[in-house]
Amino acid sequence: MSAGLPPDPSAVGAVRGEPVAGAGRKERQAARRPEIQGLRGLALLLVVGFHLWGSGVSGGVDVFFVISAYLLTLSFMRKAEGGRPLGLLHYWSRTFVRLLVPVGIVLLTVLACAIAIYPRSRWQALWEQLLAAATYHLNWNLAQSSVDYYAGGGATSSPVQHMWSLAVQGQVFVLFPVLIAVAVLIARICGFRFRPVAVVVFATVLVTSLAASIATTHLNPAPAYFDTRLRLWEFALGALVALIVTRPIPRRLAVVLGWTGAAAVFGTGFIVGPDALFPGWAALLPTVGAAMVLMVKDDGGAHGVQAPLRARWLTWVGDRSYGIYLWHWPLLITYLLRTGRETVPLHVGLAIVALSILLSLGTEQAVKFVTRPRSAKQRASTRKELVRLVAIVGVVALPVTAAQAWTDTKARVQADYDRSAENYPGAAVATDAYDSSALPDLEPIPMWSEIDGEWGDPGPECTGDQIPDGFEDGGECYVYDPNPGAEDAEAVGDEVAATPLKQDGDQPQRTVVLLGDSHAKQLSEPLKAVADAQNWQLVSYLYPACRYAGHNDDYTDECNAFNETARAAVLDLDPDAVIGQGTRSLKDGDREELVAHWDEGMEPFAAEGISIVSVRDNPRWERDMYECVDLYGADSAMCSDSLEDALGGQAIVDQHEAEHPDVPLVDLTDLYCPDGQCGPVTGNMMVYRDMDHVTRTFGLTTAPELERRLLAALDW
Repeated sequence: MSAGLPPDPSAVGAVRGEPVAGAGRKERQAARRPEIQGLRGLALLLVVGFHLWGSGVSGGVDVFFVISAYLLTLSFMRKAEGGRPLGLLHYWSRTFVRLLVPVGIVLLTVLACAIAIYPRSRWQALWEQLLAAATYHLNWNLAQSSVDYYAGGGATSSPVQHMWSLAVQGQVFVLFPVLIAVAVLIARICGFRFRPVAVVVFATVLVTSLAASIATTHLNPAPAYFDTRLRLWEFALGALVALIVTRPIPRRLAVVLGWTGAAAVFGTGFIVGPDALFPGWAALLPTVGAAMVLMVKDDGGAHGVQAPLRARWLTWVGDRSYGIYLWHWPLLITYLLRTGRETVPLHVGLAIVALSILLSLGTEQAVKFVTRPRSAKQRASTRKELVRLVAIVGVVALPVTAAQAWTDTKARVQADYDRSAENYPGAAVATDAYDSSALPDLEPIPMWSEIDGEWGDPGPECTGDQIPDGFEDGGECYVYDPNPGAEDAEAVGDEVAATPLKQDGDQPQRTVVLLGDSHAKQLSEPLKAVADAQNWQLVSYLYPACRYAGHNDDYTDECNAFNETARAAVLDLDPDAVIGQGTRSLKDGDREELVAHWDEGMEPFAAEGISIVSVRDNPRWERDMYECVDLYGADSAMCSDSLEDALGGQAIVDQHEAEHPDVPLVDLTDLYCPDGQCGPVTGNMMVYRDMDHVTRTFGLTTAPELERRLLAALDW
């Protein structure tokens, strides 16, 4: 089932939340063609069904894009060809008032629920998303989050993520009328007919946007999914159908086109797998299918696809698709959050659908109340519509802004706590020297408001000749020079002054390379402290979601290429030692495994006499640990496990020694899991910033033990 997660980030093969865009009161054309509402109803059923019980993209959102552009273009085309004013300002104000009233109700409900029952770790990102949804730029907010692997999973599981397509549609509702106005102006100036000019305009949009969508989706699929520019072609397709298909189609052809189009719409979710790059080429299936259905009108006769699409129950669903979709997604996400489940039982899914319908009916009445004209004069008043529009945005923005201010104030108060080592010893409590009776009872740090700063910092990025060839495409390169006098350096925010302070002008005595993915990046924080103490230069070659190893068919091509490039860079650098992670934790099954093809990746270094150290991975959890602590408490069994259950105990250590007898394993699990119990909090510190990444703050407290164990492993 889809919890609205995009491919992982790992692009993960996971799924994105796709909303229904553009439903609402039936447009005049839709009223004459009830099969359009039936097509909307079909798209909604597919989208909701795939969110609740399936995986992959259903294509429903793309169908709505085509329909909305088709109806918009028909309306403006009649005005343009009839010589009437386009009335852009009136159109915008009236349309956005109708669309924003139900959106505002849902956003305010989500705000109240978030304060009452959502984990605090989600608040900051959610407040931003609420404002972005109310102002029609949520898609760009999500695109930015998806670009950054280290932004975490907050955006991908947001209860308002489904409103990204409303943002795209809203932007198109501003742009396309302007393009139509430009086409009208060109036609008048040049003496052309409107329709051929408009066809050229929208054909140009379709070709350029589709080409960009195919290229960008292949190179960077996560942000491409939310990019308006890469979705314009879908709207342009609907516009071109409205402009070009004005004559009846031969009946037999109409029957074939209609049923083929409906089959393409219905089959998209089953044909396009969860790992497919989308939109790109794959989006042609639902969009062209929808266009085929729109083309045939009544031309198919009794055997056409119109008859089933005009079924009363299906058009009823289509009439209410906007409200149902607005409500079903936050209900789904809230259920998953509160239960910790990854799937939705059939009876729960049906209950979510039923509740969504009831809420949509109530929302429908609110829309009628707000938009119902009180008089003929008010009906024609664009100014009053604009006032309404501003008021609706303000009704959402003011409480959300107040929530942001309250959250920021609370965070500042918590930041003033005494963060001494006595109050927050972190990993030190796991050592024999620590007196556990001295640990005070305090709220753990880092606070929920500080999560964004809890990624490891490997040091300054490589510059110039330090950057190995091939690192331009996603690879990360850092060079940290030892700073024995760091405690005397001038602080710049949270960072130490850029110029290292050398003692007596000494140069680094050794160079150590760190290889791996985001887990290695978290390890870089305590490694910098070791580098300062031992006068090492620390060089890091990292790639998100790409554990260092030899060639692995299960890795992406980009990951394998990076590892090959990193291997060549290490051999060229000729360091004293290489540190990698020879084990990988899992959130289920055996819970831990050796990294496949690790020997092949490390053998070239051993052949050159470079010392190699393997570090054991930290535990991985099924849910975000900040959320778990907020929902159940730090001592809850929901948030902890024994070492045997979390990592498999000693078994992986013995296996590592058997398969890599010449490579020492540095094992820090006793620091993550003191007394054999793995949990979210150790020494008044949050151990994990999410499901599997150690916080920067806790990681620093492992430095003394990491130093001792590294020196023993390297025999230095």
